[in-house]
Amino acid sequence: GRAAAGVIFVTTLEQKVSDTGGCSLQEAIFAANRNENVAIERYSSDGTPIEATTQCLRQGNVDELDDVIILPARGLFRLSRIVADAINPFGPTGTPMVTSTITIEAHGATLQQFGANSMRAFSVGSTGRLTIKNAHIQGFSAKGGDGGYGGGGGGLGAGGAIFVHAGELVIDGCTFEGNEAVGGSGGPPHEPGETSND
Repeated sequence: GRAAAGVIFVTTLEQKVSDTGGCSLQEAIFAANRNENVAIERYSSDGTPIEATTQCLRQGNVDELDDVIILPARGLFRLSRIVADAINPFGPTGTPMVTSTITIEAHGATLQQFGANSMRAFSVGSTGRLTIKNAHIQGFSAKGGDGGYGGGGGGLGAGGAIFVHAGELVIDGCTFEGNEAVGGSGGPPHEPGETSND
């Protein structure tokens, strides 16, 4: 229950990682995973993470590793950007990969893919346990990579809305609408201009 966990209130509908503008959903997941209000904003050219101290403050029993993230009631979260998250090997995702025990109490909020970027809403890693309550998750799309020349097979489109890799997922009172996972196209048998002796 909430009394035995840290509580993080999301205070903005904006999809962001920064040190201003309130606490976003992305920043709240970083805070829950890391047990501190620090998030990865982007990566430098050599792969070094550039971090931001966010306004996501854990309240309640902050010594506990479990966290409850509270969303604004009936808020509309339009996710258009893929989150910079080097530890997520599962493809484009609109939030950081969940690596800890997190409950998201959405209170009727909607998470919606917006814009041209194909992505899923959530990824759950092998150490993650994600519970989502009373959310509407809409319009997300995960697409596998296309195969290379030489007839390589297309990649798996894993988890249109949520992909779970050896972790745990609990769904309570949620609605999923128009989410899809599409495999990548197979590669052509030869590179352009290459001839075959077959």
